[in-house]
Amino acid sequence: MLPVPILAVSSMSAVSSKAWKEALTGNVTGEVGADLSSTSPVSDGKGPPARHALTPSAPLRLNNRLISPNRSISIMKNRKDENRPTKRADPPVVKADIETVVARILATLGENSIAAIYQRQIRSDRTRRYELPPPTRSGLVPEVEIMHTLLGIELRVGRRRLTCPDLSTARYLAVFARLGVSAVALPYDITRLARLADDLESSWYRMIMLAESEAAGLSEGFLKRLGRSLVCQQREEVEALGPGPVSPQFNR
Repeated sequence: MLPVPILAVSSMSAVSSKAWKEALTGNVTGEVGADLSSTSPVSDGKGPPARHALTPSAPLRLNNRLISPNRSISIMKNRKDENRPTKRADPPVVKADIETVVARILATLGENSIAAIYQRQIRSDRTRRYELPPPTRSGLVPEVEIMHTLLGIELRVGRRRLTCPDLSTARYLAVFARLGVSAVALPYDITRLARLADDLESSWYRMIMLAESEAAGLSEGFLKRLGRSLVCQQREEVEALGPGPVSPQFNR
């Protein structure tokens, strides 16, 4: 609770509670000196002496100090402001260059990136071309899902469904469909698809993990832009390597 100001007056006169409230609000009239005990009571000659009247400019005695009523009100307001909780400062915004982060992530992946696996383990072998649904006009990669139906395993890319002979083929094609590649080289030896699908999926999820680690503490929008930049970079490298011939070529 706030300390109650003590008003020193003479024993012959006292300030009423109403006058004291008026003194705090500044709505008082009359005259008062620095020492109220030296001031004579005001009387009209008909009745008992009137109580001392106070003026807005008259000083009051608060904690043995003479202050004006307006000054006492400002002190009480300041004490209330000190008890209010201070507003916490916003955390500093950390700015990062997306191109620099993308280069750092791809350098960390090294030979285990999707484009590097595609060049080293797939394009160097006998393959055939496989067409995938292209991305939308806005450039966004459609949703990719592997579905198990009564007719077999299907790969859903956006609104299109592609029938796959086995789960390894669907997993292999799903990685390139997430990149938004329109055509990809499919190994002719189907026994290699399971291992290649494992390597490609591991590279994909590790790329996502590194992107989330780099964007820790930053905005969600930065993480989305970083993911799109990584996907675009890998898609351009895969498309630069090409999907290969339509049918495999055998050496006679």
